[in-house]
Amino acid sequence: MPAIKTLPSGSMNTKVIINEGKIIERVYETPKGELISLFPNQSSKEAA
Repeated sequence: MPAIKTLPSGSMNTKVIINEGKIIERVYETPKGELISLFPNQSSKEAA
């Protein structure tokens, strides 16, 4: 799973999905046109 630290330089945030006041997904477009979705704190919620 990609992380914000591994996004290529120049990537732009193109979409933010919010549910019940919390960010559940961010979509980024890389300079090459690839779309990458990030799900914040997904692994920490599953571990709990």
